[in-house]
Order: sequence, then C-alpha cells, then structure tokens
Amino acid sequence: MNPYLYNPAYAGVEGHSVFYGLYQQQWSGINGAPTTMHGSFHAPLPGGIGIGFSGYNIEQGGLLSTTAGKASVSYLLTLDLKHNIRFGLSVGGGSQMLDYGDIDDPFDPAFANIADNSAFGLADFGLTYHAGHFNFGFSIPNLISYDKFMDNDSSNPIRIKPLDNLMLQTYFRGHLSDNIAIEPHLVYRYNNYGTSQLEGTLLLHLFHVIWVSGTYREDMNIVGTAGVKLKGRFGLGYSYETGNLNIMNDLGPSHEIHLGIHLGKRKPHAKHTSSFINSKRPEKEEKEEEVDTVVIEKIDTVIIERTDTIALDKPWQLDDTRGEVLKTTENGDEQKAIVVQHTSQDGTIEEAITWVPADESWEMIGDQTKEIRTNPEGNTEIGVQYVKTNKEGQSDSLVIWEPTMSKEAIDSIIDKATTKPEIEEQPIEKVIPEVEEIIPEVEEVVKGNHLLELPEGVYL
Repeated sequence: MNPYLYNPAYAGVEGHSVFYGLYQQQWSGINGAPTTMHGSFHAPLPGGIGIGFSGYNIEQGGLLSTTAGKASVSYLLTLDLKHNIRFGLSVGGGSQMLDYGDIDDPFDPAFANIADNSAFGLADFGLTYHAGHFNFGFSIPNLISYDKFMDNDSSNPIRIKPLDNLMLQTYFRGHLSDNIAIEPHLVYRYNNYGTSQLEGTLLLHLFHVIWVSGTYREDMNIVGTAGVKLKGRFGLGYSYETGNLNIMNDLGPSHEIHLGIHLGKRKPHAKHTSSFINSKRPEKEEKEEEVDTVVIEKIDTVIIERTDTIALDKPWQLDDTRGEVLKTTENGDEQKAIVVQHTSQDGTIEEAITWVPADESWEMIGDQTKEIRTNPEGNTEIGVQYVKTNKEGQSDSLVIWEPTMSKEAIDSIIDKATTKPEIEEQPIEKVIPEVEEIIPEVEEVVKGNHLLELPEGVYL
C-alpha cells in the first residue's frame, strides 16, 4: 500500500501530500508478541523534489521498546516521456528502552548489550526506475554498519555492513478497463547473515473502491489483504498472515491494519505520479481534479495564471493525420505544427494548434483530459502538457494554452502558413526596336585621263 515504507525514492510519488498509518500484531498466539505502530508522511515539491518523514514504535511484550524516526528526500530525473529514475535518501535515529521491572535477571549480558546500544542511527538509500506502468526498485535498508548478536551469543557480535541487507522490488500496474486494474508484485530480500526471502503478490483494484490481494512468501507464509477506498482520497485495509505453515499452530496468525489519506488536492507540479489510494488511469485522475490556481509557462516564457478551470469530458489526443506540417517564419526560422483533437459528446470535433521550433522534440504527456478556460477576449482555450527536448538534449515539461477551433479553421490556418505567396505572371510583350533605314551615300565618278582610273559611272 505504501512503497515509501521500504524505499525512500518513493517519497512524493503519490502526487499528493499523503499520510499512511500501520498497526501490526505479530504471532497472536503468543503472549507478549511484538506489536508495531508506524506512521509516515510524504509529499512532492516543485523541481522533482520529494520529502518524507516516518516514525515507528515496536513493543515486545512490554519488556523492550524500540522507537525511531527518519526524514527523507527524493529526486525525480526525467529521461524522456516514458522513462524516469528516482533517487531517495533517509537519515534518522532511534533508541531502545528496557523495562527492568519485568526482567528476572537484570545482569543478563544480553540485556546489558541492549542497554549499551540504546541509541542508534538510521540511514537508507533507494533507487527506482519507471518505464510507463513498469516499476523497478532497489534499496539498501541500512547504510550504517552495526553489531548484531546471533543465537544469544553476547560475546561475539557480527558486524552488519550496508550490503549485507538488500531489497529488490518490481511491479506492473495494468488497467484491464477504466474500472479494473491488476498489479503483480515481486520482492526479493537479501540477507547475508539470515534467510533471504522471495515473495510474490497479485493485487486487484475493483472499481477503484475495493482491493484484494494474495501474497506467498518463500518460507511458506501466506498473506491475504482486502480493503476499501473512498473517492480516491481515503484507503483502509486489513491483512491476515498465516506465518510459517509448519509452526502456525504454535505462533498463531499475524494481523495488520492499513490506513492511507490524501491530504489536499493533487499537486500540479508533480510528475510521473503513481498512487495506491487513487488507482485510476492518470488522465482519469487529472480529469476529476479541480485546480483553483496554477502557474503555467507558455512557450514564449510568458507566465500565465489560470483560475476557475473546469475539466473536459473526454481526453484530447494528438492528431497526426495531416503528416508533418512545416512553415518558415519571417525571420527564416522553421517551425512545425502540433495539432491536438477532441470529439465532444455531441460529436463536434474541436482542435487546437501550436507552432514549435522544428529542431526540438515535443511530446504530449499521455492521452490527456486537460482543462479549459475562457480568455479575456471570450474565446475558449485548452491547456495541454508537453515534454520538450531541445537539440542539446535538455528536457523540460510545460503546459501550452491555445484557442480551440473547428477542424476547418485549423486547415485554413495550416494552408495559409504553408502556402508560398504566388507571384502574378505578366504577359511577355515582344518589343521590336525600330531600325532607322540607312541610305548609303553615293559618289559619282567622272572619267579622267589616268590609266588606272575607274570607268565613268556611279559607285557606292
């Protein structure tokens, strides 16, 4: 129910501020068996940061009480539209207290060791990888080495190092329909000085109101869980664990009660969210959220504040039926068109167009149901969330607001933007220059007396 419980990288993953509580009664067939109370809070902050706080108390028959707490910070690194990595780190501390009134031999060396180590530090590290609905996690539960006494041998403690305990976890959430989601989980706990354990869980969300799951652990433990969720904000569940089937009659089953509460509305700056309490498709969750005031960045870096937004009835999707549409601006820059389309319940097709630099990669985040508003001119605008990646490989997430139009109006805009201006052809008129007639001069030759003279006559 709460992955932050075992991996600090999940701090802020819900997209909401969220509180989780847990109460566990182990081995109910034994008097004085351990009971655990655990509470945690985590929330997303702007810039991909997540924070978390958790604390627990373990009572062992009123004899030994362990109390501890820690604070966590996580960071979300977006690789591209579908691939993300989270890192998380927790630090804290705790203490153990003995009730010497219930100890038969207060000088028992085992109790002396506990008293000498009453205060301890806590630190853990986690990393998760997300590819769409697939999730993989790795965590180191103890970054601080400590001494552990095995088999009541108080004279030869074993030094437990960080890599002596590791945890691997993977799960996938698939939506069979808008109302049914299925989650297979696989967890492996490595223990260098104890028993490593593999467990598998199959979880089913029904109408996002009821969930049921079954878990099998490698040491023959079987766990059944069922619970209810209300309006995607509140969850309550119960778990029944048989314990090892070979000794179940001696120990008795274990019981757990789980509680989860979303505090406030979904944070608009939260990216790549995954919530157990609200297991709907991400676009369905966004549709039902009412965000009163959100600061949105437009492509020209103008910041616009939107208020009183309302949710659309159906998702908007990319329309690539026109193929690649390019235009050249007056400055000689090449731009490409991104067109999103929506069919309303009455069958009307609405579209919106955004022009972006042609050398950048722009991807719409999912088939979204975004929000609409009315601008000061009285026109309807839609806000669509994109991840843009420039030619240097830097990515950023932003929301672009554009007016909604008919398909015909968008076609007209594209035609005007992509059609080169026609140059009117003028008829070619042949001009023949006037040539002035040149009349050669003539000279009359008169017969002379010389032997070589021409005969008498007219010559040119």
